[in-house]
Parts: sequence; C-alpha cells; structure tokens
Amino acid sequence: MSSEFSLHRREALSLGAAAMAFAGAARAQTAPAAGETYVDQAPGYGPLVSDPNGLFDLPEGFSYHVVSQGGQTMDDGLLVPGQFDGMGCFALEGSQVALVRNHELKASSSTHGQWGPGGFNRERLHLLDPAKVYDTDRQGRPLPAGTTTVVYDLRTRQMVRQFMSLAGTSTNCAGGQTPWGSWLTCEECQDTPATVDVKREHGYVFEVPATATGLVDPVPLKA
Repeated sequence: MSSEFSLHRREALSLGAAAMAFAGAARAQTAPAAGETYVDQAPGYGPLVSDPNGLFDLPEGFSYHVVSQGGQTMDDGLLVPGQFDGMGCFALEGSQVALVRNHELKASSSTHGQWGPGGFNRERLHLLDPAKVYDTDRQGRPLPAGTTTVVYDLRTRQMVRQFMSLAGTSTNCAGGQTPWGSWLTCEECQDTPATVDVKREHGYVFEVPATATGLVDPVPLKA
C-alpha cells in the first residue's frame, strides 16, 4: 500500500466516523417520504434528546459538529450548492481526508438553478471557468449541479478548504469510489436539448479525483 493511502488505526476509525457523519448530514436534508415511519429512539443508547438547534436529535452524551452547509461561501468564491446526495470520503496526506459530494440539482428546475453555486440570482457564475463547465442553458448559464470537495483535518477537526470540483452537469445523484482514489458521479437524468433547456446530452458518469484542487475537466464516460 502506498504511503499516501496508509492510515493508523485511530485515523481509520476517525475516517469511518467522519464518513458516516457526512452521510447522515446528507440524509437529514430530506423530509421523510409519505408513509415512512420515524421512531424517536436509538436502541442501546437511550432516547433521543431534542436538539435546540433543530438539526440532529442524539442520545445523551453524543454530539455533532457542522463542517459545511449549503449557501456558505467556498474558497473559490462560489456558494456551496444545495441538494446534497451521494458522496465519497478519501484519505489524503497525513490526517486529512477529502469528501467529494454530489449535488442533485436538475437542469429542468428554475428553483434548482437558484440553489446552485452561482447564488440565488446567479450573480457568482462568472467565477466558473467556462472551459471547465460541461454544459449551460440556452442563455449560456452553467447548469447548477456537479460536485464539491471538502478537505477536512481529522486531528484538528477543522475544515481546510472547500471548492467546486465538477461544474455544469445535471442531477448528480448516485456515485462510487474507485480503487485508485477518485469519485464517479452519476447524472440521474436523460436530459437533451430537445427535452429541457440544455445544450448537450446528459445521463453520463464523470470522474473526480479526490486529490483535485479545483474544477476538473468535465469528461463524460461513454461506452
């Protein structure tokens, strides 16, 4: 195993805990579906204690730490998009990890456009490098979905940086981690210029290396 992927046991446990916490944060954004039953009880740890901040109810003795929220200004000047979905956590150098997050924003939704990295009025879209944007609408505005990357230090429990790592895609939902340290993000749609306000076809998988430090080249993986 290469040194860049080696972890001490304590760091490995922390990495697993961080991944579960991030996954929980994504799940907490969505309300229960119709007919879904939620039981306010954590077996083995006692009843859940109401969170005064209204974010996470946890058993007594447990706590949480918010690392990143939608609407925050990232290091690249863009805003953290909404609609977090699939994500992958990767070990970097030392005690740092990278969390690559999908944002399931639809090209066909005007509301979703306002939740993108450009802001409510899309006033920050000029910060995106056009050469690194996969697609735009007919007015030339980058599509709102894609991925963001958060670099987090497990020892200091501080975020190091966060930035847009894939831009101009649509409805990034599921994904998976590769053995060589990258995130495969999947567009859960079949958008075409004939069906919605886009210029290119969609429904592809894109690869985002965990070591990326900014926007990657948006290359759709085709059979």
